[in-house]
Amino acid sequence: MSLPDREEFHRRLLQVTTMVSVLSEIHDCKDPKDSRFLALAHDSQSGCIISGNEHLMAMNPWRGIEIVAPGAFLALVG
Repeated sequence: MSLPDREEFHRRLLQVTTMVSVLSEIHDCKDPKDSRFLALAHDSQSGCIISGNEHLMAMNPWRGIEIVAPGAFLALVG
């Protein structure tokens, strides 16, 4: 990807994203490394987590947050 393309991608990404400070410590996942995604979803008040991770998928729904496989998410929004 060329530098101008990367810059354009970055510019567009900034238009549709929000920076979130993750303050919660979540320890609900079987794999401790995956708990950071739960903390991010919790602190950002996400409506869903998009992941194919088996540990996260097994927790669906988690605290009212749907955990959706990427293909299923694309089918929903496509």
